[in-house]
Amino acid sequence: MRFTGVVANFFATLSTRTKATLIQSRWGLKSLVLSVIIWAVSTVAEIKSAAGGLVVSNPAILGGTPVFGGTRLPVQTLFDYLADGLTLGYFLETFEGVTREQARAVLRHGWDRIVAELAE
Repeated sequence: MRFTGVVANFFATLSTRTKATLIQSRWGLKSLVLSVIIWAVSTVAEIKSAAGGLVVSNPAILGGTPVFGGTRLPVQTLFDYLADGLTLGYFLETFEGVTREQARAVLRHGWDRIVAELAE
């Protein structure tokens, strides 16, 4: 992620009053840069992935809800659609940001985890 993206994500976590205080303070720029660095390092440390990177959990995206990599779409949505009797095709038409290969790989990963757990 580029530095501008990190700054944008950081700003999204701040209240309007906090933003104004940082910008207007005498040490605003230094405080801002230091705060962004601290936030970015702690956020990067908390980013997790599964299914070979197809699923990502990032505190800066939907509060850490597991999403399809490169999207803001919760993986739970795929399972909800299928559990409600909807087809994979319908899911893919509804959410164009996810490819058939991604969805199938996530489902396959879930199946593999079930098989591995039962084999223990």
